[in-house]
Amino acid sequence: MGIVLLSMIAVSCSKSSNSKILFEEDFSKGHADWKVVGDTIIKQFDLQFQDSKEPLKVSWLASKDAGGCLQVSYARIERINADSNMKADSIKAEPGTCGTAWESSDSTQYNQMVFTGILSKSHTVRKNVKQGTFLIINGNGKITDL
Repeated sequence: MGIVLLSMIAVSCSKSSNSKILFEEDFSKGHADWKVVGDTIIKQFDLQFQDSKEPLKVSWLASKDAGGCLQVSYARIERINADSNMKADSIKAEPGTCGTAWESSDSTQYNQMVFTGILSKSHTVRKNVKQGTFLIINGNGKITDL
């Protein structure tokens, strides 16, 4: 686990200003009892603007904490199109509380990570802006794009 996280951190430190990476954070810092379960989860989704969409890729690791809850221990959001004119400002990630899926027989406990920010995409004459929550990723491997 340590080698994987160190390599991910090294990649984040070498990001340039024209990077495709919009957000990257290691949430496992200070949680030595978290144990990574499974491989990196990678999903693609379309960020919806008023009259267009922007394809994005989200990658994350799930780790089980001492209480058995699947936590999002690392996350990265990046553009798929390198030449995209989309800009992202003030992206923040806030964890929810540990729980189970609503009305499901699956008793797996997991946490959600809620992503908010200001994302904008310029067109020839105007600028489309999306502000607020745009993505929720779950420790159980699912996403909700808003």
